[in-house]
Amino acid sequence: MNIVIYEPENQARAWIEELHHGLPTASINYYSDHFMQKADYFICNNPDALQLKSAFNIKAVFLLSAGFDYYCALKSIHECHLLNDVPCYRLEDAGMSEQMTDYATYATLKFFRRFDQYDKHKSWTPLTPYSKADFSVGVLGAGELGSKVALRLNALGFKVNTWNRSTKPLTNVTQFIGDSELDSFINNTHLLINLLPLNSQTTGILDKALFQKLAKPSYLVNLARGGHVLENDLVEALALGILSGAQIDVTHTEPLANKSPLFSQPNCFITPHVAAQTLLKQSCEQICEKINRLELNKKVTGKIDWTD
Repeated sequence: MNIVIYEPENQARAWIEELHHGLPTASINYYSDHFMQKADYFICNNPDALQLKSAFNIKAVFLLSAGFDYYCALKSIHECHLLNDVPCYRLEDAGMSEQMTDYATYATLKFFRRFDQYDKHKSWTPLTPYSKADFSVGVLGAGELGSKVALRLNALGFKVNTWNRSTKPLTNVTQFIGDSELDSFINNTHLLINLLPLNSQTTGILDKALFQKLAKPSYLVNLARGGHVLENDLVEALALGILSGAQIDVTHTEPLANKSPLFSQPNCFITPHVAAQTLLKQSCEQICEKINRLELNKKVTGKIDWTD
C-alpha cells in the first residue's frame, strides 16, 4: 500500500511517523509527482490546485480538516480531478469538538461575567452582573460542532437558541429554522456564536444590519470562517457600541495584518485560528482505521458530498 501526504514540510515527518504506527506495512512518502503516480491514498492539508489536477490511480483522499470550504473554492475555479473523481473524506471530530466547546465556553463566560472589562480596569470598580435569565446565547449553525456547543452552554444554565436549516435532536434548546426565522433568532440573542459552514448563502452574513438586530448588550464570537464577517462593519459596530465586544478566531485574510483596525479595537479579542486545531495522534488513528476498512471493502463514514 502506497500513501502520499501533503502537509507543510516541517510537519510532514511527524505525520508520517504517526501514520506508520497504524499502518506499519505501508509505504508513506511526502508529496512528489513520482510518488503520486504510485499512490493508493492521498492525505492532504490545503494543497494547491495543481496538486489536485490528476486523479492518478488513487482510491481515496483524506482532508486534514473538519471543514472543506477551501476545497470547494478550488473546485469552482480549477480542474481538480482528484477531488471530482475520487472519494474524499473529512476528519470527523478527532478531538476538535471538545476544543471548540471549550473555546465557546471560555468566550461566553468571559463576556457574561464581564471579565473582558475587568481585565482592563485600573481601579477597584465592581460592575453590575448580568443574569443568565436575561442573557441568551445563540449558536448560528447547529451542525455537529454547533450542537455540542449549544448543549454544553445549556448544561451551564444558559438560555440557548440555535439557528439552522433543519431541526436537530436538541433538548432544552430553542430552535429557529430557516430564513423566515433568522431575524427572530437574532432578536432573541445577546451573545452570538457563529459556527456556520461558509458558502454562497452565508458569506458576509455577519454584517452591520445583523449586529444592530441583536438583543442588548450584544456580543459576537466567530469560530467558523472569516468570510462570514464584513470586517469593516465589525470594526464600526465595535467602535460605535453596537457590539459590546467580539471574540474572533478567524479573519478574512490570515494571518491578520498587524495594521488591521481590528487590533485597534479595545473590545475586540483575537486568537490566531486555534479554536479547534488538528490533533496529530487522534487524526492519524482515524485515518488509519478508515484506510484499513477501505482495504477490506467495509463502510467508511465522513465521505464528502460536494453537492450538499
